[in-house]
Amino acid sequence: MVKEEFARMEVLLDGDVRIVVEDPSHLHDSQIRALNGVTTRCFGKDVPLQETIDHMREAEALSLLMVKGEIRGYSLNSRLVLNRTPVNYFGSGFIDPDLPNCGYYASMNRHRDSLIQTDVLMTRTQNPKVYSAFHKLCLESGRMLSPSFDGAVDKESLALARAFFSGCTDKQICNGVYGRELMFATPKPDETTRKVLGDLDVSLGDAVILVGRRII
Repeated sequence: MVKEEFARMEVLLDGDVRIVVEDPSHLHDSQIRALNGVTTRCFGKDVPLQETIDHMREAEALSLLMVKGEIRGYSLNSRLVLNRTPVNYFGSGFIDPDLPNCGYYASMNRHRDSLIQTDVLMTRTQNPKVYSAFHKLCLESGRMLSPSFDGAVDKESLALARAFFSGCTDKQICNGVYGRELMFATPKPDETTRKVLGDLDVSLGDAVILVGRRII
């Protein structure tokens, strides 16, 4: 199990910053409240504490970004098997917006990739910034991302997306999956992300599934 395999693994980023891997089922109440606080600051609106607890229970690996001993970010990952294919699923991933931009989100993504080593990565998002960061990770790791910037979807990735969420469209969009807009003000797609996220109605909870596959 990932929970046992990676418990208490640590990665030092610099003298005051490290990533610590925890078993999400063993968190203290104060840690859960800290994680909920990070989520709330990232979304720009209150997030129910129970929702944070539920996400912890669903995940296999929790990575904490610790800055001077305080939780300032976190990510959740799980190992899935979809269509007989091992998949590293990127669940929630947040870096406290009050921190200076020091590349911590990219460092966390690279850590998440190494934490559960598979040829396929998957996540789901409403946020163009998450798409761009996931695209960068796929480029760095030699993976093909679907949908690509031009909106193209390959059939293997679509099959994996539908194995995860059967109702996703031909563009890997999950209509209404979140039931609401997660952020107070979701960033708008720019010219580079409009063909992927431009059709989402985030007010209804639409999201897009992203699949990065290493072609062997």
